[in-house]
Amino acid sequence: MSDDLSELIGAAPAARPGASAAAGDAVAPSPYQPPPEPQDNPAVPVSSARKTFAIWLVLIMTFAAVYALYSGPPGVRTWRDVVLGMLGVAWPFLLLLFVLSWLYRQLRGGQQLGARVAAAEAARVAGQSTRAIELARAVVHDYRRQPSYQAMARLHLGMALLHAGQLDEAAAEFAAVERTGGLQFSADARVQAVALLAFALATRGDLDGADRWLADLDRRLARVQPGGVREHIVANRALVAMIVAARRGQADAVIRVYDASVAQLECAVTVATMRIAWLVRAFAAARWDGPRELGAAEPWLRLVRGAPPAQLDFLATAWPELQAFRAAA
Repeated sequence: MSDDLSELIGAAPAARPGASAAAGDAVAPSPYQPPPEPQDNPAVPVSSARKTFAIWLVLIMTFAAVYALYSGPPGVRTWRDVVLGMLGVAWPFLLLLFVLSWLYRQLRGGQQLGARVAAAEAARVAGQSTRAIELARAVVHDYRRQPSYQAMARLHLGMALLHAGQLDEAAAEFAAVERTGGLQFSADARVQAVALLAFALATRGDLDGADRWLADLDRRLARVQPGGVREHIVANRALVAMIVAARRGQADAVIRVYDASVAQLECAVTVATMRIAWLVRAFAAARWDGPRELGAAEPWLRLVRGAPPAQLDFLATAWPELQAFRAAA
């Protein structure tokens, strides 16, 4: 039985009598084990994009100069003829290089944007609200000439302001993104801004404004392609509907919306966002059963108590009832 198992897992063959395994000796990999890490592969140098661009530009101009010098009817040709002929040949290549460099700049800018907003998001999750706002503001400023990327940066700035309790400033950032035109690579950012604007207004207590933006969001969602972004927006919409219903004292509506969307919330949002849903659900359970039955909210409160300190404080900034409920719980 043990021999069969050894053959199945690909045990290493027994060493020959009198042989010793020297350091660095190659060992034949087992079929069920990873190969040894190679040690003799030199590092591949990364070519510079600017150097490559300059080389191609020189080659194109050289080709155009030679072509202009030797093309055309025979005879004496002046340098003026050469320069004009060179420009006539080179301009399509120069236009192509310009387009390629613009595309490279856009893609490169997107990679840098992702890394920088991730740093701001990490600071926000860690509870460093001031640093998160500073990082996000710097990104917004640096991408002021690229509306598509700046829109995404402003969404992260709005989230940082929102979680810092600066509800009016957060709503202003989301509204600015919603009014931004000419978004090329992030057209769905305007729809995301509408959902976040409704969230900020509901948190601030402007329930009528939140209702208007939720109705507008339902209209815009019909044009958003199915996928991760749409699922995330729909989940946030359910969260806003729960907050609006809870602030109006409609505990049964909160429970109904939560039960209908809990599966989608769990799939589309982070644990930090789920804690908001759990807290609102606990608040609704306590309101439904009355002050005597705070125990009905305990299953949801246990989930919320795992949150870092002050992570949910922003939600009660303009919601005294929720603040009192958290203090009592």
